[in-house]
Amino acid sequence: MLRRSDGGARSMTNRYTRLRNLLGPLVNLYARVQLERHSPWPEDGRGVILASNHAGHLWWDSLCLAAAFPDIQIRFIAHHWDAKIGPIKKLLDQLDVLYLDAQLENISPDNAVVNALKSGAVTCLYPEESYHTFWRRYTVHRLSPHILKYAQLARVPIVPTAMIGVEEAAPCLLGYKPSGVPLHIPVLPPLILPMKVTILLGEPTSFEALTGMDPEQEATTEILQRGADKLQLQMAALIRKHRPRARTSQLRYIDHQGWW
Repeated sequence: MLRRSDGGARSMTNRYTRLRNLLGPLVNLYARVQLERHSPWPEDGRGVILASNHAGHLWWDSLCLAAAFPDIQIRFIAHHWDAKIGPIKKLLDQLDVLYLDAQLENISPDNAVVNALKSGAVTCLYPEESYHTFWRRYTVHRLSPHILKYAQLARVPIVPTAMIGVEEAAPCLLGYKPSGVPLHIPVLPPLILPMKVTILLGEPTSFEALTGMDPEQEATTEILQRGADKLQLQMAALIRKHRPRARTSQLRYIDHQGWW
């Protein structure tokens, strides 16, 4: 178990602590959160990226994940689109949320996400760049190569992560999605349903394992995307442990436009 003594990047800020103490026990009780680890967690104080499917709606997956780790602060990496919405950005900033870079080529060694990882932060990135509607709840769409770039520059492991049950507890029944925007105009049930939520942490992987390259080498967008495609398969395999119907798609979810 990671503890607050692991260093400043893994200790909880005051706002995060207050929110975690207020909501964590309620979330755990309501969702009956169960954490399953399929390998030892990296415990050497290094940063780590949890690569998770974005299940359900209303940030219920993020709340369940935070509730599952009472001793550390998970720094979620929101989509850069969230930074354009004033009230949402204000809330996320208070919780030390990081933001996905709009352009892959803009990620540099002194990038905010990279620096947080270098300092030992536990982060969570939703590399599909969007949440799922109920009808696509078991599909893992093509991942953004950003996650490989962050792992390369920060020299940190990636842990495939599966959120199971959130897609039923907080479903987006239907929604219109514009192309290039990670948001729907959603049709939602009035309440989050008391479905059990299971979180699976898979075997840690790395930039080297996913690309076959040394982190010192320059990786093209194509190489990073191939690494992300391998990670996509690992995430889908993890989800299939509880949802055998899970499948992969070569469609980038964020590029879709229409009713889903």
